[in-house]
Amino acid sequence: MIERLYFYFNSLEKRERYLISFGIIFVILFIGIFFITVPHYKSVKKVKEKLYQEIERYNELRKLAGLYRANNKSSRKIEPLTLAKINELSQKAGIKEFLQSIRPVEKQGMQSYEVIIKGVSSEKFSAFIHNIKQEGYKIYFLSVKNPAQNQKLNVRIVLGD
Repeated sequence: MIERLYFYFNSLEKRERYLISFGIIFVILFIGIFFITVPHYKSVKKVKEKLYQEIERYNELRKLAGLYRANNKSSRKIEPLTLAKINELSQKAGIKEFLQSIRPVEKQGMQSYEVIIKGVSSEKFSAFIHNIKQEGYKIYFLSVKNPAQNQKLNVRIVLGD
């Protein structure tokens, strides 16, 4: 069979051979490109659709988070966090004598306070954290260290409204 094609191809004139050769190359390239690009185009289209769906879901989630935040703020009527309020919370928890310093800091565009506590027991510190959460204040940063490997903790905490 291949031998017959070979004889047939050699019996053609030079111009006809070029024409058939270019035709075969064109068909091979066309089929190759078609089978490579069409599935790729479909997969890109699917990825774009998924991306648009995820963006839509993300935007809906942001709207819901905004509504939740607005409702959460309006339902909580807490007084602003002040140095006096921090002193009161520490007095309730029994850690006032362990307070090293309280200083105002700017955190996320809001007024916050950095509290440094040295040598406090974990039970008293846990009570302090509980008081903070119970009053509705937020903890932006918390660092707890136990340098002497005993039950006395050194704490750095950033609190805010």
